[in-house]
Amino acid sequence: MNSNNNLFGATMRYGLVYGAMIILLSLIKWPMQVSETSGLGVLSFVSLIGFVLQVWLLIFFMKKYRDEVTNKVTTFSQSYMVGILTVVFGSLIVAIYNFVFLSWIAPDFITRSTEIMYDKMINIYQSLNVPDEQIDKLLDQIDEIETVQTPVQAMIGGLKGSFIGGAILSIIGALIVKKNKPNNGFESAMSEIDDDKK
Repeated sequence: MNSNNNLFGATMRYGLVYGAMIILLSLIKWPMQVSETSGLGVLSFVSLIGFVLQVWLLIFFMKKYRDEVTNKVTTFSQSYMVGILTVVFGSLIVAIYNFVFLSWIAPDFITRSTEIMYDKMINIYQSLNVPDEQIDKLLDQIDEIETVQTPVQAMIGGLKGSFIGGAILSIIGALIVKKNKPNNGFESAMSEIDDDKK
């Protein structure tokens, strides 16, 4: 029971930091998404940096848990649980923030950013000399797929995406972080020597 308390306590703290980092990145991206002057390249670059930070932070927390709680030995499943619970707690914090943001801070955010994205896509297609009929056809296809979401729909969709992405990232992180107990005396002695050097 105590190990479960350690796991939940640690992952709640990790999730708080993980969620806060995602919220901070969304606050940085917000003006870019509603700005008609910022290009897709800048927004894509900031999104890529955010993704790399999320992966790094998740692996960092998995290693921290391994090194501080499980005495530098952890299985794949233990590391995976740390990762997935961190993502779950962080995603819940982000979902609450997104609901507040889309309900009261910027209720027109989705509509406005969608309109600006359409305009940017049209400009890109026109710069590539795509015929107007083909542009209209592509935009009609996008309209069929994408409908304007309510804050609750956006929150639920964000949670689903976060859980799926978090599960995949947790698998990758657990494969990197896992460190099983040595199977024989030689490996055990060598790991003790490595620990003494640090």
